[in-house]
Amino acid sequence: MQVIGLTGNIGCGKSTVSSLLSRLPQVLVVDSDSLAKTILSDQRHKNSLQKILGEEVFESDTINFKRVAQIIFHNKLTRVKLEKFIHPLVWTSIDKIVKETPSNTLVIVESAIIYETKMESYFGGIIVVTCPTDVQFSRLTTFRGMSSEQIKARLSQQISSAEKVVRANYVIDTDCTLDELKQRVFNLYKQIKGGQS
Repeated sequence: MQVIGLTGNIGCGKSTVSSLLSRLPQVLVVDSDSLAKTILSDQRHKNSLQKILGEEVFESDTINFKRVAQIIFHNKLTRVKLEKFIHPLVWTSIDKIVKETPSNTLVIVESAIIYETKMESYFGGIIVVTCPTDVQFSRLTTFRGMSSEQIKARLSQQISSAEKVVRANYVIDTDCTLDELKQRVFNLYKQIKGGQS
């Protein structure tokens, strides 16, 4: 079985590439963010999360993800504590999914922080999604309503795109039309599968 990591900094188009890959034959995309949210929403972890994040992140028994994001992006110590709690649980879930997946399936694990969490050795290869900085900022301001300061704060917590590209096995630049991107993703798929569609 091939297990490939898919990463890239905020606003580079990682989710779009992930979505396109998921439509191709014998591909399973595992979204680590979705797994993390499922784990955070699990009532079994409520007490642990309250100790790390404070009681204000819960409304009744439901976790408020916007409040979590605000806390961890403004408090590095809290973010580190949460990462130490959540990351092992996420990777345990990923490993379980991989082991239960048929061997002829290409498993793509989407995660923004593969390099930051030093998990690259888990994969048979890493895809890095990238685009020019001006395109990245334009997307984030237009589609997410983020300010330049908010974008810079997020990026300061990530390894630069340039370094990720150097360390990658595969690179996709998303500064193109959707049709062109579909073709780039399909070409990459064929390359990973060894030329077999």
